[in-house]
Amino acid sequence: MKSVRNLLLAAVLGTAITVTGCGVQKTEQTKSTDNTAQTASQETKAFTMNDASNNMRNILKDMKTQVLNNEEDKVSEGGTKLEDSWKGFEDKFEDDLKDKYLDLYVKIEDPLEVIEAASKVKPLDAKVLNESIDKLDAELVKLQKSDATTTGLDNMRNALKEMNSELNNKEEDKAIKTSEKLEENWKSIEDGIKDGYKDLYEKVESPLGAINAGVKVNPLDTKSLTASIDELDKTIEQLQKSIAFSTAPQDMKTALAKIKKFTSPVNEEKVTKYAARLEKYWSTSEDTVKQKDAELYEKIEVPMGAIQSAAKANPVDTNTITSAIEELDKLLTEMQNLK
Repeated sequence: MKSVRNLLLAAVLGTAITVTGCGVQKTEQTKSTDNTAQTASQETKAFTMNDASNNMRNILKDMKTQVLNNEEDKVSEGGTKLEDSWKGFEDKFEDDLKDKYLDLYVKIEDPLEVIEAASKVKPLDAKVLNESIDKLDAELVKLQKSDATTTGLDNMRNALKEMNSELNNKEEDKAIKTSEKLEENWKSIEDGIKDGYKDLYEKVESPLGAINAGVKVNPLDTKSLTASIDELDKTIEQLQKSIAFSTAPQDMKTALAKIKKFTSPVNEEKVTKYAARLEKYWSTSEDTVKQKDAELYEKIEVPMGAIQSAAKANPVDTNTITSAIEELDKLLTEMQNLK
């Protein structure tokens, strides 16, 4: 009997070990799958301009402390990290930066170059480093705010387009869900809009409030919601044009400075690119200028046309570009003073 019990015990233990082993293996496989999915999710999450700016600002924060503590080697390492971070920033966002925020791009590069050079000098020049770190951080904050506004308004208009489509297809639940994107995006940028564009801020608030209230009504009043959606979309478009008009003259002046730089010695590729950017910035605000001051609009068109033609000439007509730049720069100052 004892031998039988021993055999039974061995059999039970063997089965238990086998089951336990399978369970452990299955658990490990599940964990592995979960970890892989989590990693994949993290990798596919969009890396934004805001993320890139924060990376640089974190390095600057560390460098500020290191300068205070006179940690020369760490400051030098920080300068290298900052340079690498900016390179990654440019690799991913250079075209966006130059096409949307050219003046800010240049204002970021200036203190960045000082920091990169000064971080390698021993003994450290704390004053130069601190001033440049503060200046660069401030410009990165401006970039974050500008890009948040640009992205937020684009997202709102996309959400409005989605809502219109969903209402037309009688997908009311989807339209209600999509409406949440409006408040999510507006909430993060409304204070800046209120400070800079008070009248348009109030014009946005009215249809936005109507939409937020309208999606809570059961059944939905599709006609009323559609009217509010159209009104809000037009107001946001007007807001986008106003923002573009307020920043375009300085961005255009910066583009002119770049064109001038690359005409002596001539770098045809750079001249062509910055001439295209000059035209792009002008296209965002020319209608507003024409509406506000038709005479100034006509005056600007002349050197603008001359620069575009001269940049496309083979070889590039540097004399025409140089004289047109001087004329256009003065006119852009007048444009900045338009109310």
